[in-house]
Amino acid sequence: MNLHIVALPHTEVSADFCGCAFTAKVLKFCKMMGANYRIRVYAPEGPPIPGAELIPCTTRMERTAIFGLDDPHRLPVWPREEQIQLFNKLVIREMRKRLGDKKDTLILLTGGWTFRAIQEAFPGYFTCEPGVGYLGICTDKCAFESYAWMNHVYAKKGIENGRWYDCVIPNYFDPDDFPEINEGSRHSALGYRPSYLLYLGRLTQRKGVHIASDIANRLGIPLKVAGSGGRQVGPDIVAPEVTIKNAEYLGPVGIAQRSALLAGAWALLVPTIYHEPFGGVAVEAMMSGTPVVATDWGAFPETVKHGFTGYRFRTLSEGCQAVIDCQRLFPSLIRQHAIQTYSLAAVKPLYDDWFLRLRGLWAKGWYNEEKCDKMPGSVLQCWQ
Repeated sequence: MNLHIVALPHTEVSADFCGCAFTAKVLKFCKMMGANYRIRVYAPEGPPIPGAELIPCTTRMERTAIFGLDDPHRLPVWPREEQIQLFNKLVIREMRKRLGDKKDTLILLTGGWTFRAIQEAFPGYFTCEPGVGYLGICTDKCAFESYAWMNHVYAKKGIENGRWYDCVIPNYFDPDDFPEINEGSRHSALGYRPSYLLYLGRLTQRKGVHIASDIANRLGIPLKVAGSGGRQVGPDIVAPEVTIKNAEYLGPVGIAQRSALLAGAWALLVPTIYHEPFGGVAVEAMMSGTPVVATDWGAFPETVKHGFTGYRFRTLSEGCQAVIDCQRLFPSLIRQHAIQTYSLAAVKPLYDDWFLRLRGLWAKGWYNEEKCDKMPGSVLQCWQ
């Protein structure tokens, strides 16, 4: 099967843009699926993409002229309508040159309604949306990041009945990106614990970074903060929406630095206020064997196993107690669970099954028998 993936217009598909969750997912998807599919990625100019063929739709100079120079300290801003329209036209032009047999082709839209014009340009082809963590869906073939988000989107969109060709596939991570493992419990008998709590993400009010500060200050544990959108002012971090008291600001961090920070933390604090579609940083912490302390809604009840990979809380005192209780958890088991559930190897078969189900629409759809095994005779005899 040929997969044609449309990436975002304002980033390169490379590790340098790992701070953009959408772009990071495209990069890891190609690495995960490239051995079994022919993948073409329509994106701005950038380095080669492992597992895929890059189809440059704009040059690096054109991209920066439209969106400005790259600045990891700047909070992400979604492209404006006129910028999207221009990129869509360029993608349509390049995709039209390469689309083949409809039955062997899937068009993957990573930005939902943003790429609606691309879907409309190729009405005879199946378009789908992998990794849906946004509200603006434009197809009836979506792989949502969590069951919580799927049902949230259904409610917001007034979708009252289930849709057979939607599915839930969690986000996926490369364990090789997290080679350093939390050592905390190994030395707990000697009284050793990692020396800081960690917050990793955008510095916005709805991400709850101020709650992370409240927990750390009440417990008297240093807090390190990594992400875009802030600056250190004395002992505090100042961001446009929020001030984080008594915390050390590290700024945006790359993959290697992120791994070291996660492995060295007592716990990762993820006190998101809104309904988080997935919250990938929680799984990144688990890949490092580090417990997660998160709020009790959105995707976290699916990803943070209470009392096993971390704890969920609903009051400040519960959040503080959760941090204390993290010393009971075992980094090796946390990492093992993360690898078994969210690694590239674990998630790949889920996408294989979804693509096979979609391909069945060219045959008998709901009644497709391609994967249906004959019922054993002994079972039939029992029924008779």
